[in-house]
Amino acid sequence: MGRPRQFDPEQTLDRALDLFWQRGYEATSIQDLVEATGVNRASLYATFGDKHRLFCAVLDRYEDRAGSALVEALERPGPAREVIAAALEAVVAAQAKAQGCLMANSAVERYGRCAETASRVDRSVERLRAAFSAVVARGQREGDISPRHAAPAWGNFLTSVVQGISVMGRAQRSQVDLAEAAALALSALS
Repeated sequence: MGRPRQFDPEQTLDRALDLFWQRGYEATSIQDLVEATGVNRASLYATFGDKHRLFCAVLDRYEDRAGSALVEALERPGPAREVIAAALEAVVAAQAKAQGCLMANSAVERYGRCAETASRVDRSVERLRAAFSAVVARGQREGDISPRHAAPAWGNFLTSVVQGISVMGRAQRSQVDLAEAAALALSALS
């Protein structure tokens, strides 16, 4: 029988997530992960596999948390425009750390070079697009959002706005700039 783990895998994933989010995949070495997590290399490999597998687990964890939180915000009851405004405000507020969105960062860094990253990014984007489309469709039925474009088109637009805000957040744009972009997107729904 092997020795019991001397570390919490969930906490280790959280620490690895923070490091990948801050530095990106390429700039994060296994030694960086060992230092950030406090878990030795052999234990990291035994638990998570290689760096790539750990990164995939981190992306899944991020989507389960951040992606789910945004989708849940878009599924809240209330006037559609207010629901969308609150979601956009939350996206802007999240950029105060100037780290952007881990999924958007990963898309920029790894999309064309890693099929598993691309698959995770695609699922995340589609999930967000569907949530925006659904709340827009509800808003159009209720007369709160312009019907001049189909709900899926609005969903694509708003998803692009969120991803753009995330990238600009990573580029350390001011909260005022990001809030203006969100406000302009919201005004387009009229």
